Amino acid sequence: MTKILIIEDEAFIRENLEDILSLEGFETVTAADGMAGIAMAQRDLPDLIICDIMMPYGDGYSVIQALRNGPQTKAIPFIFLTAKADRASLRQGMTLGADDYLTKPFTPQEVIGSVRTRLERQLAQQAAFQTRLQDLSAQLSDQRIMDAVTRLPNRLALTQAFHRLLAEDSGASLAVLYLTLNQMGSIRATLGPDLNPTLIRQIGQHLMALEAVGGMAYLSDHQFALVMRLGEGRDLEGQVEAVAGTFATPMQISSHEIFLAPRWGVAVYPQDGDDLDTLLLAAELAASLSEFSPNAITFYSDDLQQDAKHRFTIEADLYHALDQQQLQVYYQPQFAIQTEQLVGAEALMRWLHPVRGYISPAHFIPIAEASRLIIPMGEWVLRAACQQVQQWPQYPAGGHISVNLSTRQFTEPNLIDTVIHILAETGLSPQRLELEITESILMQDAHLAEQTLAHLAELGVRIAIDDFGVGYSSFKYLQRFSLNTLKLDRCFVQSMATNAKNPKIVAAMIHMAHDLGLSVVAEGVERQEELDQLREFGCDIAQGYWYSQPIPPHQFEQQYFTSPVTPSAGPTPR
Repeated sequence: MTKILIIEDEAFIRENLEDILSLEGFETVTAADGMAGIAMAQRDLPDLIICDIMMPYGDGYSVIQALRNGPQTKAIPFIFLTAKADRASLRQGMTLGADDYLTKPFTPQEVIGSVRTRLERQLAQQAAFQTRLQDLSAQLSDQRIMDAVTRLPNRLALTQAFHRLLAEDSGASLAVLYLTLNQMGSIRATLGPDLNPTLIRQIGQHLMALEAVGGMAYLSDHQFALVMRLGEGRDLEGQVEAVAGTFATPMQISSHEIFLAPRWGVAVYPQDGDDLDTLLLAAELAASLSEFSPNAITFYSDDLQQDAKHRFTIEADLYHALDQQQLQVYYQPQFAIQTEQLVGAEALMRWLHPVRGYISPAHFIPIAEASRLIIPMGEWVLRAACQQVQQWPQYPAGGHISVNLSTRQFTEPNLIDTVIHILAETGLSPQRLELEITESILMQDAHLAEQTLAHLAELGVRIAIDDFGVGYSSFKYLQRFSLNTLKLDRCFVQSMATNAKNPKIVAAMIHMAHDLGLSVVAEGVERQEELDQLREFGCDIAQGYWYSQPIPPHQFEQQYFTSPVTPSAGPTPR
């Protein structure tokens, strides 16, 4: 039932409006002054508001100003009720965002006519908004399963193909093939930068055309992955060799005849793993152990379990890393695009192993996540980042510090208590802390996510959606959560120059995020051209190697608080 909030200090008029609206089937709630009306609107989120102008404890103008500044109440249709019909009053109300005026005394027909007109217009606007959402989601759906440069299927497309094959036959045996091209360095030097993508596309198209292949993914400039259904009673090695044998013929690129010498790693479902990530890891390990000879094929087996032993060693070393202060926090600056002012930083975990040296987060974070070590590690990073900001008096006033939350951290029952304790311990204002989560975290348990985000919002902590565009990419879902920031994934930022449609998609995403009251951070900015386009599209904040790679705190302090800040100095070396 459509709910209408009536804010009117005169009881007779308030009750009269209730009677008129109730007879037409509307649900009504009422408030007798401005402050109560604001609180009720924020709590109940009515479908429409009728508000008197002259009231105690906040007039109608202050009510509409407060509600138009709130992300959840800014779009609620608002009708002013007044005995003043002069042009100045009308102009002031419309300037503040009123949708219509009712002049006292009014007739039931005037009330119902105004209400229905505003509600119908709101429905029409919502329908148009949903159409835009659907159009953008459709474009994003295509973008997220395709490599931006080559337009070949990516890893997400392979995941979809894997699940499709299992859905068609739950008892099927599948092979995952990992292909590594040995000589891509020399090929790249021969072909040059213009023809190299052409070769990659031709390889991908060749693989997709093979009848036995059920799905293909381009992983990098020298790595591909395939999934294929294994025929009953047929020799596994023979089926794989048939696919590998198709590379015996050279490929023709312009005037160049290219002989490829791929190495193949093979893992089989279900014996080598029951999910694609496990199978890809197994196949990649097998490929890495293949001989450096044309079309060398290695099948994953228990003899290749050294990788598992290595993971176990890394996990054990991570326990010591926490105790022995081997973990470090690096900071990547974030700049307001329009003013080029430093406005914050993202805190990122790094590990300097005493024997192995620097270990990539992409390597140890998944191990920490699987072993639940990510809980104490994440808490340590959060505390260290909050402390560091407090130790930097030159840090921009109001500037935020962004800290990533993993899936395990976000679903940990004591997350809220941990955040409260660290904020109290370090003295950092909650409004200066921004926690970053991924879209997949929201979708795993939307109800839990909604509750957790609401609790964090009550504390004043900001929430950012990280890597937006590579997961579910649904603006519709974002409307239900307490969010502040949307971070555009680097794949969209860096592909703006490679596809004519991509700048339009990025601009639309920024505009839609702003419509939802979200600020937008662009990740992975590496070129002046990208920054210029983002500025043109109204993007709020940027971070990436154009400004700086993640750096240790002493270097961050020296670069941004001791020396003059020069954000546009160009890309930093990797």
